[in-house]
Amino acid sequence: MKKLIFFLFFILFQMSYAQLEVLAGHPRGQSFYVGGINALQKDMIQIVKNKELLPCARTDEKYHVKILINADATIKYVKDFDTVNINKNKCAFDYSRKIIPALKRWIPAREGDKYIGAIAEFEIDPFFLYYSKEDPKDNKSTGPMFKKGIKNFTYEMRKIAEKHAHKNEDKVSFITFCINEEGVMVDFNVEGDYSESEKKNIINDLYKIKDTWEPRIFNGIPVRSTIKQVLRQKFAPELEKDYIDFYKQNL
Repeated sequence: MKKLIFFLFFILFQMSYAQLEVLAGHPRGQSFYVGGINALQKDMIQIVKNKELLPCARTDEKYHVKILINADATIKYVKDFDTVNINKNKCAFDYSRKIIPALKRWIPAREGDKYIGAIAEFEIDPFFLYYSKEDPKDNKSTGPMFKKGIKNFTYEMRKIAEKHAHKNEDKVSFITFCINEEGVMVDFNVEGDYSESEKKNIINDLYKIKDTWEPRIFNGIPVRSTIKQVLRQKFAPELEKDYIDFYKQNL
């Protein structure tokens, strides 16, 4: 009797496990929405218009959505534990909760001759959805562009990087900043092997770059955008040799 109970429990456990099995994403060549991403965007744009949803105050606010599309094409939200990001993009997060229930053309993943649950990921961009043409393919977007040309901007960045290079070494750092709707650089952030005081000094020098940008323009409307600039410092053997020669001469 105990063996029978255990056997039945094992079967039920296996069935439950099979029901919970999901893929991290749809296999290559399969779409999670009828008509693909363009059709998904079209439907979201229409929902925004029908519900008369307004754009967020920040033009660059977005939220990355993850949902589980079950084998029967019903959906569930995948729990997002990044509360910091949710709070930072609360308007876009709320947008997603108003739009997603109205979307009906989900497609589950397929393995052989059966359907199976899979995770689908896409972005909710309230500004894009509100100001987009009915067909996203008709949208026009330009910029951002540094008014004196990208070569001049790269030169300015290199000067700042060289000013704060204290060692002859291979080093990679990143500078992230926003270009607001007026074309002004704001919200600098420095990532790399620097002390807090060094980062502060680098940011102060970045703010001294006086020339402005042409902001990103989306369907005739200025948009706040984010740029991430990579700064690479390479080890220079000739400098190391000069240092060693100087050191030997002064022993």
